[in-house]
Amino acid sequence: MEKLNLAPVIRSLAERLQAIDYDRLPISDYNKKYIRNLKPAMLYYLKIYSACLSKGFNTLSTVL
Repeated sequence: MEKLNLAPVIRSLAERLQAIDYDRLPISDYNKKYIRNLKPAMLYYLKIYSACLSKGFNTLSTVL
């Protein structure tokens, strides 16, 4: 089975998440502040999650 390239999907997701106006959401001020602090590094974290998912999928494909 071929390796999955999640990079384009991750970039698209990061762009969509960055475009959300979190201040308009009905969430607590604490969560809004947390998201504001997270936004600059969102792509970084999504790349980490993507790498973990890819490794998991690749491992599953060798087992199945």
